[in-house]
Amino acid sequence: MTNRPYRSERREAAAAETRAKILAAAREILADPSQTSLSMEAVAKRAGVTRLTVYNQFVTKQGLLDAAFDDIAREGGLFELREIMEAKDPRAALSRLVGIFCRFWRNHGTAMPKLAQVAGDADIATSLHDRQERRRFLLATLLGRMQVTPTDDLVDTLFALTSFEFYRQLDRAGRTAQQIEALIRDLVEASLTRAPPTKARKR
Repeated sequence: MTNRPYRSERREAAAAETRAKILAAAREILADPSQTSLSMEAVAKRAGVTRLTVYNQFVTKQGLLDAAFDDIAREGGLFELREIMEAKDPRAALSRLVGIFCRFWRNHGTAMPKLAQVAGDADIATSLHDRQERRRFLLATLLGRMQVTPTDDLVDTLFALTSFEFYRQLDRAGRTAQQIEALIRDLVEASLTRAPPTKARKR
């Protein structure tokens, strides 16, 4: 009886190690410019496990993709965005959002062009689109808590300013990370200043 907890711990540790190995293999394929798609078979082969093992761990290809992108997001600090939704000051939260994404694009942005190459894979394209839309939702939510009208134009502008494509354009000019972040914050603030105020509700 005393051996059961120990055996269980060993099984859990082995399962966690296998899961990490599979996730690492999936991330390698996603970052490989020679790859145009991702399959469970390819991931299993690179991880050195059977295809059944991959399915047992993640059930579906979409489940594997979600886990891989979550792994990247966690590593890049994007899980801090959850705290932003609970911040009392939405304007300060928006400034913090800019900083989080600037750091993420700086540290993980090199993978974006490679991901775009495999975005012809419908599942990958869907996952990328859904995650991009989460940023749009965050922006719209924060704007809704400010004394400005969250128009489509304003949300789209902030969405563009906090995108990898915009960060990359600024980075190409030889600016430092601090200069890029400051410039984006200034542009975000300027966009808010020009936005129409929220209309007071009639009682």
